[in-house]
Amino acid sequence: MSSMFRVLLICLALTGAATLSRACDLCIQAGQPLSREVKDARLVVFGPIANAKLGADGISGTSELRVDATIKSDPQLGELKSITLPHFVPPDPKVKYLIFADARRGQLDPYRGIPFNSDRVVRYLKDSPEFPDDKTPPEKRAQRLLYYFKYLNDPEPDLALDAFKEWASAGNREVGLVAPQVSADDLRQWLMNPKTPANRLSLYAFLLGSAGKDSDAELLRRLIVAPDERTGSALDGLLAGYIRLRPEEGWKLTEDVITDPKRPFTQKHAILRLLRFYHGYQPSETRAQIVKCSALMLQQPDVHDLMVDQLHAWKIWDLTDQVIAVYAKADAPITKRAVCRYLVLCPQPQAKKFLEQLRQMEPKLVRDVEEYLRGEPMQQ
Repeated sequence: MSSMFRVLLICLALTGAATLSRACDLCIQAGQPLSREVKDARLVVFGPIANAKLGADGISGTSELRVDATIKSDPQLGELKSITLPHFVPPDPKVKYLIFADARRGQLDPYRGIPFNSDRVVRYLKDSPEFPDDKTPPEKRAQRLLYYFKYLNDPEPDLALDAFKEWASAGNREVGLVAPQVSADDLRQWLMNPKTPANRLSLYAFLLGSAGKDSDAELLRRLIVAPDERTGSALDGLLAGYIRLRPEEGWKLTEDVITDPKRPFTQKHAILRLLRFYHGYQPSETRAQIVKCSALMLQQPDVHDLMVDQLHAWKIWDLTDQVIAVYAKADAPITKRAVCRYLVLCPQPQAKKFLEQLRQMEPKLVRDVEEYLRGEPMQQ
């Protein structure tokens, strides 16, 4: 694994609690859903290009979009029959556009356009629950996901993708709360359908484990023990779903994956996502299992630095002695920095004691880490 890739993973672990606090850890992030874009825009309209004028240079130009539907209006802009786009877009009777616009100094400023081959996005957006604000409780945020579940396998790919974005941008707790209410029959079909995008299998596996029955546990276990090219990337969701159906067996199987030397880094990293998911979904109920699995992860040289960073992000200090032991075995600077970050933040006395030892052995390392945590530039 390249050092740049490892740095990226560590940055994600460090910033996850802040920037991605509401993003589902079982989902590969696919961008903002349309409901969020609608919330942020001043005006959102839908319609075809009525006519377009190409500039003399053969590149620039303008286009007039006829407004067939208004998704979001602005009283200051009034009711619009058409809007002018500052680009040349050839008219196509089979294509309509969803346009997002702002207003600057009294002038309309269209900044994003998405082509569609049907009008279904209009009803999809008009019927969709409003994107929640930060004060919306998790229970209410969770319930809006039921609307988007109906579109996860929609025949129109753009709508299916946007529905997945809604689930992917939801928090771990929200996904867990609503999971028992979805259709297990649909999930079984989607999970086994070779046409289902691989990046959605992890979410579907967890949802099946939450909404399904005991017989579904055998399906999930089979995919965990003998993964193929597609399901191998969904190990986090497969285990998360199996844990829902058979908790004791599921956590034991998770421990077996961690300690299996034949499992590649990607699958060990999937365990980290699994632990993050349950820490966000059921932090109290699964704390003992999370700590036990974290202790095993600290013994795996290919992921122990990532695990150390995750522990201090969670403020779980139970494994301080094991983290100190990681430093004793560490050769890579990136691992030493991870342990040092943990020690600087950890309130445990043994951490403070070892940190003082490090100040004597590695003064620049400790100084750089402390400056980094204060937001100051590190010395070269």
